[in-house]
Amino acid sequence: MIIASGAETNAAYHASGAWGSTRVSDFLKSPLVAWLRHSGQLPQETTAAMTVGSALHARFDGSYPAEFAKGPEVSSRRTKAWTEAETAATGKTLLLPSEVAMIDAMEQAVRANPYAQCLLDGAEHEVGIRRKSPYGDYRVQCRVDVWRKSALAADLKTTGDLDGWAKSVMAYGYHRQAAFYRWLIHEETGDWLPFSFIVVEKSAPHRCRVIDLDEVYLVRGWEEVEQALHGIGHAYANNDWSDPGYQFLNAPGWMQPQHAVA
Repeated sequence: MIIASGAETNAAYHASGAWGSTRVSDFLKSPLVAWLRHSGQLPQETTAAMTVGSALHARFDGSYPAEFAKGPEVSSRRTKAWTEAETAATGKTLLLPSEVAMIDAMEQAVRANPYAQCLLDGAEHEVGIRRKSPYGDYRVQCRVDVWRKSALAADLKTTGDLDGWAKSVMAYGYHRQAAFYRWLIHEETGDWLPFSFIVVEKSAPHRCRVIDLDEVYLVRGWEEVEQALHGIGHAYANNDWSDPGYQFLNAPGWMQPQHAVA
């Protein structure tokens, strides 16, 4: 099913019991940790960076005024003024003035990028998809940051170093996210859509770049996702979320002996 923008809160989305791309990636690293996080037995800490990222997303989906507010003029959350302000915040997440300035700058940078603006024009935001998995007795889901049906999909990311973001693709499994989202959109609509990342720096000059992954990345991402989906189905069927008891570790390429060329 498609969950329209604004029809479900973030808390409800994450409490649905369906598996999203982050947990799918977790499963590839550790079935046990993935299960503990998925079942709420191992809560994941909310960091300041995650809060800023959520607030930036809210600037584009229109939910920012209802969910976030600027806190008192302090430089740290460890102050009496901040504690008092949080108590009176009536359900809103407070942001430091420095964080609001950062979010302002990032939003402006994204909107000033013509490639990003092309993706954003006429798009829906934070649209969810949730379906029964064809790989076992469980459900899968995603929430698309930017979606123009039958045309394109995109995800908004923040980074500390735009030029080094290529390393983040492998470190955080963004190739798997792209493949997972494209697959779920296809399962629901029949469309294989191009998928882009809108990446913006958190520090000045807050550069923004639209980044697409090539077909090799997407194929590899889907191979890894499908491996995890099969594994999750097997774990449910056998009630077995244990980690492998053995690992063979290959030395990195720079350690491998270099053979002389005749």
